[in-house]
Amino acid sequence: MKTHIAAVTILSLALAGTVVSQDGNPKPYLVCRNGQTPGPGQGPCATPPRISVQIKAKYTDEAQRNSIEGRVVLSLVVGADGKTSEVNVVRGLGYGLDQAAIDAVQQWRFLPGTFQGEPVPVEINVTVNFQKLATELMQIMTKELNLTDDQQQKIKALLEEEMQQTDPMRQTLTDKRIWPILNADQQQKLREMLSRVDKRSQTPPQ
Repeated sequence: MKTHIAAVTILSLALAGTVVSQDGNPKPYLVCRNGQTPGPGQGPCATPPRISVQIKAKYTDEAQRNSIEGRVVLSLVVGADGKTSEVNVVRGLGYGLDQAAIDAVQQWRFLPGTFQGEPVPVEINVTVNFQKLATELMQIMTKELNLTDDQQQKIKALLEEEMQQTDPMRQTLTDKRIWPILNADQQQKLREMLSRVDKRSQTPPQ
């Protein structure tokens, strides 16, 4: 299983009247932002749901063998009960990761969105990130630095935060936020580990 993090992407839409689908059921509400209005046939707007239970998606063997990393974007409806439904792939990666993301998100639970103070079904997009590097770094650091459980949790949070950015993962490892988590001996070992990584990266291929 590989570590990753998921983030809710807010749909930027604004308040409108209730819209009913062809089968007679009301359309899901949408999340409003920036004064924009929903398009034809779209439902009214509501406050965004918030994740309360987030299950990690499995990094598939096929993706691991092919070194596939990236983001799967899913559309879904969060019901008034906080459960997910109508989960579909907006942008996928293949190699089994799309289905892995769906399987995980179907188990997520949310604090439901609301409209006029009442919980309502809301349509949102979510992003599931698949990154091998964060997990591999965590495994190496845990082994070489003898990290405690508390240290692992704090460093893992920083690595997961970095996965949302475009900067190199090494920036997090040398970031001032990580050093207070480590004792002096661990800091020295981390410097040595990063030095080995730098030397390997500068070695020309045979």
